[in-house]
Amino acid sequence: MVKIPTYDSEFKKRTTVTNTYKGFSGGEIQVASQRADIDFKSLAGTIDKYDKVKKEREGKVWLSKSKSDLKIWMTNEEIRIKKENPNLDGDGHTKMMIESFKKKSDELKKTAPNKWASDNWEISHNEMLATTYSESTLYEAQKTVEADEEKINEAAKSATEASMLKPHTITEQIEDLEKIFDTWDDKKTPEIEGMAGRINAALLKEKKNAVIGKMIKDTIETIIQRGDELEIEMAKKWLTNKYYTKYLEVDDQQSLTKQLDSKKKEVGGQFISDTEDMVESNLNSMKSTGVLQHEKVLERIIAINGPDSKAEAEYKKKLIMAKTMFNNKKELSLKTEKEQNEMIAEWREKAKTGDNDTKLIYE
Repeated sequence: MVKIPTYDSEFKKRTTVTNTYKGFSGGEIQVASQRADIDFKSLAGTIDKYDKVKKEREGKVWLSKSKSDLKIWMTNEEIRIKKENPNLDGDGHTKMMIESFKKKSDELKKTAPNKWASDNWEISHNEMLATTYSESTLYEAQKTVEADEEKINEAAKSATEASMLKPHTITEQIEDLEKIFDTWDDKKTPEIEGMAGRINAALLKEKKNAVIGKMIKDTIETIIQRGDELEIEMAKKWLTNKYYTKYLEVDDQQSLTKQLDSKKKEVGGQFISDTEDMVESNLNSMKSTGVLQHEKVLERIIAINGPDSKAEAEYKKKLIMAKTMFNNKKELSLKTEKEQNEMIAEWREKAKTGDNDTKLIYE
């Protein structure tokens, strides 16, 4: 006879089984649930890592494409801005390039697929902005120099004409041209004036020597043609001064020296004595009348002593003081007695702490 399992004989026993790893009791189900919780946490970590990698991968693709898009944009913008800029010296080019760059960069950043891409775009933005700024300022400096070349040549032409009319002012003309060239080689901004080797120190010096050398040569040749004894002696002194000869080619120096020597002999003692008398006469006349008695006294001093001599500097200084004395006396004569006393008292105080010139003016 076959025995049929009943609830009491079989199923009830299973509900009381304590070994939960061998049946289908609630206890076994509970253990299974605990094991499932641990797997979910591990899976969540794996998913989080995968998500980060996925975002970084998407970000890198976007970043690469966006950088390329920005470079293409700026290449076209550079062409447009150069074409539309009305300033021949390139003024404003850098400003317009930076504005265009920032506008496009902001537009691209808004399309970033995630935070990783957005954060890394800031790094790329700063690097590319620095490059754009450097290239733009370099171009603007180059255009400025090119636009200035014509102006500098005109300035040199005017300086030459001025030194031909008044040879004793040639030092001032040279110094003015030197200042112009110094603006091309500002030590504070070498990355701009260097212009990527287009105008380096050697080329700049060569151009400077050529421009100033031509001015000196043209001036001396004009003096030779005029044949004025005083000017010839003055030019001779120029060619014994290193400040002038450094701008002239050796062949030019030798040729000009021979031509000057063939004109006149050096000034003698009488010329020097006469010049000293003229200096004294001019200073006295300036003090009393405000007008010079003798012309070309400065030229005579340069002819005797050479350019930039102590004698030349002292004469200029004494002339200024004599002019000041005359102006003060003239002003004093136009004042009332009370105003005169006030002015005298003012100069008396200045003389107490001032230099010898101030004391002489007061006296």
